[in-house]
Amino acid sequence: AGVNVERKIKALEVVRNKFLLGAYTALRVSDFNYLRDVHIDGDYFRVTTQKTGAHVVIPIHPVIRRIIDSGFDISTPITDQKINEHIKEVARMAGITQLVEGTKYIQHRAVVGFFPKCDLITTHTARRSAATNMYKAGIPTISIMRITGHTTEKSFMKYIKITSEENAELMARNAFFMG
Repeated sequence: AGVNVERKIKALEVVRNKFLLGAYTALRVSDFNYLRDVHIDGDYFRVTTQKTGAHVVIPIHPVIRRIIDSGFDISTPITDQKINEHIKEVARMAGITQLVEGTKYIQHRAVVGFFPKCDLITTHTARRSAATNMYKAGIPTISIMRITGHTTEKSFMKYIKITSEENAELMARNAFFMG
């Protein structure tokens, strides 16, 4: 039994680290899940994306640097399906369980309703969160779009999740409003 528990803990650590790769790069799962040491160039990831063939260069966030420096092998294999399955467990363990309105796919059918937030988290959540957090941190939209592959600001703005209050906070930090 102890070996199974250790194996499960190791699998959940891999999933958490893979998810964080997505959450700090804004790459699609098809890209962040297949990163290798060869993609690391000093303080940057250099990746040719699978979907669009775009060559992107992304600074390595300190959180990701710590994960890599801890000995985590970014090339550890795990299927996209397993990441999506296990990330829900990780989120539940982290207490991300509040009920939220959303769409959940049950037997390949979209069901809209209220679900524990952990049950709605997927690898795509990491990508959207990265793009949103970069935007909220003041990284220029065009720079983020170079990573996400969005070709218009209109499509990008639909992609990120930002409330009216968050938008007002961003504006308040701008020199225009600071006098």
